[in-house]
Amino acid sequence: MKKILLYLKNFVLFLNRKRVYLRAWAFPITKFFVKANFKIVFKGLENIPDTSSALIVSNHSSYLDVLLIGTAFYSNLANVLWVISKENYRIWYLKWFYALYPVIVVNGTVEKVKKALSEGCWIVIFPEGAARWYSKKHPQNKKPGTGTAAIALSTGVTIVPVNIHGAGNVLSPHSFELHTAHTITLTVGKPFSFEAVHQEKIDETLLANTTEELVRRITELNQ
Repeated sequence: MKKILLYLKNFVLFLNRKRVYLRAWAFPITKFFVKANFKIVFKGLENIPDTSSALIVSNHSSYLDVLLIGTAFYSNLANVLWVISKENYRIWYLKWFYALYPVIVVNGTVEKVKKALSEGCWIVIFPEGAARWYSKKHPQNKKPGTGTAAIALSTGVTIVPVNIHGAGNVLSPHSFELHTAHTITLTVGKPFSFEAVHQEKIDETLLANTTEELVRRITELNQ
């Protein structure tokens, strides 16, 4: 086990040194891998806005979601940053992804995201946090955080809602077993935004209502 961890550490260090070159290959390889191995239906790609920066908000039921969004937003991928939870950042078998793709770890996230948006980045964020697949065995028991709402309200940034249906059936976050017979549908909704609000006026009620609206916009894409 120690040898495996050492090899993994050295591999990640190699990726960190070569990330600029590897990204040029990683993007098309990711797109090819996704389309070649999974049954996917993309809807609403014409809704992707032609803006310098945007906040992509999506539900999150599988680790495949990241690859699926990367494929859908392929033309913007070079400017995309991913907001990830601390628990996911600590997962050793995902370290290769963090070495290839720029991420923001949840810790003072709002200010980091605001800075990235001002620099022309596209931000992918999952209001639910870590991947969760809801079923009878794994019921929904955690409410989405309000961090995404805080970013949306404090910046007035363009928001692109995304709904991914079926990814949890293909690869559940509770298992490593792939079920590629299932079809995944990724739907991009029409972009929208909230009017920017001064920080002093953003209270818990406003954050809760805005979070509810974000979740509604994402959920209705699957109806």
